[in-house]
Amino acid sequence: MTTRLISSKGSTKLSLTTPWDHLNLPWGDSKKLEMHQAWGRVGWLRRCVSIRAGAVATMPWAIYKEGQEDAVWTHEDAKPPDDLAFLGDLATHLFLIEAALALEGRAGFVKEMENGRLILLFWVNPTRWVPKHRDGGWGMDRRLSNGRLEQYGPDEALVILEPDVYRDHNHAPRTSDGGSVRVNADVLDSLATFLDKHLDSGLIKATLTSVPSGTPEPERNRLKAFLGNLFGSRNAGQHEVLSSEVNVQTIGEGLKELSDANLTREQREAIATGLGIPHGLIMSNETGAKATADADQVNFYLGTAIPQARLIQRAINAGLFAEMKYRLQFEPHKLEIMQRHELEKAQVIQALSPGVPVLTQDELREMLGYEPLPSGEEPEVRFTGKAAEKALIKARRDELTALRRALDNKGLDYDFSPDYLTRAEVEVVRERRRAGEPWEYAADLDLVHP
Repeated sequence: MTTRLISSKGSTKLSLTTPWDHLNLPWGDSKKLEMHQAWGRVGWLRRCVSIRAGAVATMPWAIYKEGQEDAVWTHEDAKPPDDLAFLGDLATHLFLIEAALALEGRAGFVKEMENGRLILLFWVNPTRWVPKHRDGGWGMDRRLSNGRLEQYGPDEALVILEPDVYRDHNHAPRTSDGGSVRVNADVLDSLATFLDKHLDSGLIKATLTSVPSGTPEPERNRLKAFLGNLFGSRNAGQHEVLSSEVNVQTIGEGLKELSDANLTREQREAIATGLGIPHGLIMSNETGAKATADADQVNFYLGTAIPQARLIQRAINAGLFAEMKYRLQFEPHKLEIMQRHELEKAQVIQALSPGVPVLTQDELREMLGYEPLPSGEEPEVRFTGKAAEKALIKARRDELTALRRALDNKGLDYDFSPDYLTRAEVEVVRERRRAGEPWEYAADLDLVHP
């Protein structure tokens, strides 16, 4: 009896003496995804990495000149000063750095110099270079598209590496957060590939067919041609009457057997966990009450985003700004979610020790990113329920004053970044001013609710 394996790829003659590893089965090849392929093909992995990179890119920051107290450039300023023009769009650079660290464990730029002055930073695809320790620091060996190898020392490249217990001063990183969940991304990709090919085959399962050994050659050829035409989405509805007895036996599973929500969920949870993303931030059905969502956000910043920002901050300061006498500083305390977290902590402390001052007014202002008051004595701020509410109202009114100055001095289209007001409230005030309403009405807190 002749036996053939039938699948969406067509039919193949089977033999007990011939290896079966040449078969083109509907679930595709066994080649594993590289990280750059997973970034391009697995939406769940890409979204988790983008959440990390976006959190770092949008975190408030400031750059200070040595010997100066005021920042020379902040996240609220549209353009950098002339001395820092080489940075270009710093937010985009920060996104690329964090995404590359998550996926590959390394990120790097080549410095373009002109007459001893840094004029541009070139981003380098992390798959096209490897870190090399030379001249007392980390440089890079970069492979160009023509095959030529270019070598850069620490003064010619900015190299940022994810900490790795398997790396020493002579060896590049071997692991990354993304690498630890690559196999889970591969499973999701394999499931999607199987579904795609299964649909292309007309939802036909892999099938074994057999005919009696004495079946005439023309009849076998008719069956072979029919089965070859059958397994494709365009011909999935064909049928034919055959004179010889044909036995069909299904092997493998179809969509119904593989539509296991738990399998997909487990892979997604593993990817989110490996990349430091609380499940509630990316799995909408995991987020219930607002308090739970806030806790997830705080945990994400404290456990993932802020440590990554500090790592990047140290690397940029050491490898780029040290010789230029500048300093980058991330300011996560200016994030609304972190300010709310600190206020809640202060209220808990106050509840445990009623009547005892928790913070002075200047300590509170420093925590919220404001300069100390010019007055001599600092009145104490006690956090009871009413006091906390009044402190928040005062902070919002102060921010409204800052918003008025910004819109009056820099124009109604100025991109104001609020700390206590919401974006929607800023837009309401902006539109009222654009309509010619007086400021007393435009900034009426009773009409702009928190």
